Amino acid sequence: MKQKRLGNICKEILGFLEQKRELDEEQAYILFEGILDRMMSEEEENVPNYSHLSDLLEDKWHYKDLDDTSSEELFLMGGLWGSIQVAESYFKRLKKQEMIKNLVSVHRKNTSFFRIIYQNPGIRHKDLAIKLKQSPSQLSQFVFGMEKEGLISCNRVGREKYYYLQKYGELVYKALEKEKKKYGAKEALVNQNTLKMEKTASFKVSFDPSIARNEEGIVYPFRRVSAERERILCQKTEQRTEFFMNQF
Repeated sequence: MKQKRLGNICKEILGFLEQKRELDEEQAYILFEGILDRMMSEEEENVPNYSHLSDLLEDKWHYKDLDDTSSEELFLMGGLWGSIQVAESYFKRLKKQEMIKNLVSVHRKNTSFFRIIYQNPGIRHKDLAIKLKQSPSQLSQFVFGMEKEGLISCNRVGREKYYYLQKYGELVYKALEKEKKKYGAKEALVNQNTLKMEKTASFKVSFDPSIARNEEGIVYPFRRVSAERERILCQKTEQRTEFFMNQF
């Protein structure tokens, strides 16, 4: 419904511009609202007349096709075009993030490969194979796929090959390292809270007061923790663990 409304206002504004009629603030407001809804939904659906309006506004702005345009309308047109550009940049960034996410899921086991090239830009094929404990022929097959994906580049000098990370290769590597730190912190937190849970469980004492006496025959003031109390303590510890894990 909202996408349809955005398409309708794009069509209306297009008609006004083509007929060289003056736009009003209400039209601009409806378009702004539609663009914002589209960005918040994070769904880059094909909206009728949206691209056409963007191209027309860009042409007018770049080629100064603004004869007989009042300053008020010029301000509105600038705002319309700027808003569309912001939305397009936003969706490009979303696509980029999604692509990096997919590449990370595919290359999660290849973190060492990215790290070695990142730390040693221009590393020779032979040296890279040694560090990865692979044969040069095995590595050749592997790097061919990486080059094809645009993650690394290969500079050939004679018979030697030297490797560098491309822009997306660096982004994938940094995302992999960030993920490693994130889950490493989670694992440490889980271990820490597991230890707390074990200590909590140790409060359950099966003990006979008749034998808990010191040399003077005084009974130690121990108090047995009931099974229900222990269950509540463990449950609270688990909840705290889950809460802290979700903060990462």
